[in-house]
Amino acid sequence: MQFFVLKQESIAEHQRARVDALKAEGTNFGEAPRCESCGQCVGMRLWLPPYRVELETWGHEFADLAITGTDLLVSQHFKQVWERSQLVGLSGFADVEVVKQNRHRKAMGDPPAYFRSVVSRSPAEIDFAASEFEWGIAPTCPACRLGDVVKRWKRIEIDQSTWRGEDVFIARGLPGEIIVSERFKELCDRNNVGNVSLVPAESFGHDFYPSEQGAAPSCASTGSTAVRIIGVYPIVASEPCHLIEVEIDGQNERFDWGSVTQGDPGQPRANWQVAYDETPLNDEGSRWAFFFHQLSISRPLLTPAGPLDLPAPTPMPDRLKHVKYEEP
Repeated sequence: MQFFVLKQESIAEHQRARVDALKAEGTNFGEAPRCESCGQCVGMRLWLPPYRVELETWGHEFADLAITGTDLLVSQHFKQVWERSQLVGLSGFADVEVVKQNRHRKAMGDPPAYFRSVVSRSPAEIDFAASEFEWGIAPTCPACRLGDVVKRWKRIEIDQSTWRGEDVFIARGLPGEIIVSERFKELCDRNNVGNVSLVPAESFGHDFYPSEQGAAPSCASTGSTAVRIIGVYPIVASEPCHLIEVEIDGQNERFDWGSVTQGDPGQPRANWQVAYDETPLNDEGSRWAFFFHQLSISRPLLTPAGPLDLPAPTPMPDRLKHVKYEEP
């Protein structure tokens, strides 16, 4: 069985039906799931009803699917297609209310009915050796298989002896990514499902520390200053917010945090969000964390050293629990 990593298509690539979904202000959250063996968080805090979202649309049609953390927002069309199929791995399909829309292009009519669907947590395991995973601190728990700091991986290989046939799932060892089967790909292709990008798992790699490998494809640099994103972690706040962990090499004392921003085609630059409440994480001043409101994972983070692609959000690691959010 071939596997794919589920992503949303970029704005540039998918003008037809690109939609981002943000959980609306006042959203209720439960506790994050924890490993039954070691107690470590293995996912984001649970999204609780009532389910309310704000949509940011980039295409001329409304999307059939949008990623909201490790849940999916799916349209009536996708729900019907899924229910007619024999595929497994999604459950719930609870009604979602769209409370606000921000349209960057003229979309056709009103949005369809949307539903929140839960992605299954599978016993399927990432084959770390075949995927060439490297950690700062390797996993010690055989149940959740989570290390403290993932440095890089070259591909995603599923240990098929642990896979139970799910077509949409979260694998043990990489809780921030949604994996799908080739049957799911065929379903989307046959039914023209919009806003879906499926990256072959065997070519899905990422390097959080490219300088250790003698290259920096995901590192922004001006020559005197380099910035690398270590992780992006959703937090609970009155509006959508993430904690972003970065490493800075160079002129740290002169780093302009007010220039850390994210472009919004629907707003003048003066209204763009900027880094908030930056905090040093080590004595050398090379590692920092800051909060960022209304973050769009699909758009690059703009820094004084250049633009940076954002990795998929993952649960907050225990080593950052001391960084507390205060309302601006």
